[in-house]
Amino acid sequence: MAKRKSGKITPPPHLSVVVPVYNESARIHNIKNIHDFLRSQDYTWEILVVDDGSTDDTVAQLEIMQTDIPFRLLIQQPNAGKGAAVRDGMLAARGDWRLFTDVDLSTPMGQLDKFWEYTDHYPVVIGTRISAQADVQVHPSLLRQSLSKVFSWLSRTVLQTPISDFTCGFKLFSAEVTKQVFPKLTIERRGFDTELIFITHHSGFDIQEVPVTWINAARSKVTAADMLRSVHELFTIWNNNRRGLYE
Repeated sequence: MAKRKSGKITPPPHLSVVVPVYNESARIHNIKNIHDFLRSQDYTWEILVVDDGSTDDTVAQLEIMQTDIPFRLLIQQPNAGKGAAVRDGMLAARGDWRLFTDVDLSTPMGQLDKFWEYTDHYPVVIGTRISAQADVQVHPSLLRQSLSKVFSWLSRTVLQTPISDFTCGFKLFSAEVTKQVFPKLTIERRGFDTELIFITHHSGFDIQEVPVTWINAARSKVTAADMLRSVHELFTIWNNNRRGLYE
C-alpha cells in the first residue's frame, strides 16, 4: 500500500531488506555493507532492521548509524525470538519484494542478483547451501553439518515438503505471499523457517531454490539441544497442520 506523506503518495520500493538482530554489537556494521550493495542497484529499496530486545548496545549503535545510513528501525521488547522479529519485519515492510537476511551476511548480499531471473515465475525464491552447486566457503563444524542434514531430511519426510535447505537465512518473498503466509506463523524461535516453508508450500505457492555462496559465521553455533528443540517444533508444525491451524 502506498504511503501518504505531505500530500504526496510515495510508491512502495521494489525491494525491502529485513534484518533481524539480537545482541549484535560486534556485527551491526554489516548494515553499512547492505546499504552499499543496495545503493549500487538500479531499483528502489528500503532497509528495515528489527531489534529483538537486545540487552547490549546494539540499539544505541543503530541509532547512531541512522544519522548516515537510511534505514527503518523497529524495536521489539522483550526478546521474542528471531521468528517473531522476521515475521514482524516482513509484515511492516513495504516492498513489492521482501528479503530477509542475517546480519552476519553468511550469504553475501551479491547473491541476490541470482534471484531476480526467477521472480517472473516464482513468488518465493530461497537460498540453499546443500545443493552441489552451492559454494560453501567456510564450513561449519562436522556436528553442525550432520545435524543440519538430518533435520532437513526429517523435515522433508515428516512435512512432505520437497525443499533441500529449510534454514538458510536468505529468503525472498513477493508482497502478496508475505501478506498471506507470515500472519499464520506460530513458531517464534528456531523452527520458524521450517514452519514458514511448510505453510508457503502447502498454500500452493511455488518455491524456487537457488544455490548460494555461504560463509559460516564464527559466532554461529548449533548444539544437540538446539537440534532437539527444532525436532520438537517440527512435530508441533505437523500437529498444527493436522488440527487445521494453517487453514
